[in-house]
Amino acid sequence: MQYKITDRRLKERRRELRKNATNEERELWHYLRGRKLGGYKFLRQFSINRFIMDFYCAQYRIAIEIDGSQHATDQGTTYDSERTAILSEFGVTIIRFTNDDINKRIGHVLKTITDTLDVSSPSKKGDAQPNLSN
Repeated sequence: MQYKITDRRLKERRRELRKNATNEERELWHYLRGRKLGGYKFLRQFSINRFIMDFYCAQYRIAIEIDGSQHATDQGTTYDSERTAILSEFGVTIIRFTNDDINKRIGHVLKTITDTLDVSSPSKKGDAQPNLSN
């Protein structure tokens, strides 16, 4: 299934999210940026179709989400489940962490990310291919 990654309608929102990152997003980005974590390349506030992910490794189709308290509500849980199901149709695997995970267990978070990437096969997950058109 093809997916669109450069939706112009989300460009400004992605920019706004990068500019107003949470403390937890800034903390994790410190470890992910510039291929610091195992040489893997990550992007911040990357979108696929109508969804914006906190961090994304395109080569392995791994998204990392940092969930604040709003994700623990019934509405948040339902939305996250639907979003995960749709993104999985494109071959995207989502790894979720809470703000507490980032604040109190960053070593565990980084190990979980590298372990997931180490066992993933680059760009062979499903038949999803990006559509770079606008």
